Amino acid sequence: MSTKEIRKIERGNRITVVDETTGLSGEGDTYSDALVNLIEHLRASEKLRQQLNEIDELAEQAARIEDVAEEIDDIHETATLVSQLQDMESTAHFIRLASETQKRFEDEAIDKDVVDEAIEWARSE
Repeated sequence: MSTKEIRKIERGNRITVVDETTGLSGEGDTYSDALVNLIEHLRASEKLRQQLNEIDELAEQAARIEDVAEEIDDIHETATLVSQLQDMESTAHFIRLASETQKRFEDEAIDKDVVDEAIEWARSE
């Protein structure tokens, strides 16, 4: 910062210096005191700027975490749909197998009583 960027304002026995670049100012009884006060304000401003940058970084991290959470939800939803589809396929396979068995029994004229007896015999063995 050059002295051209600092404006000196004298009001009575008080001196104010203004940094034309940042708009920050410092006051004091002397020019040196005003400059020291301005430096303190500039340091505080820089610290605040750093804190704001850290907050921005945290906000970006939070947004990335939200994106990952949404992706996990999508994956969970897809897994649920896959599971439901597998259940439906298993049910369809069972129904197809039962229909084929029923048709075979009808084609071969197998009586229900014969099937029941065969089941009882298999259980007893």
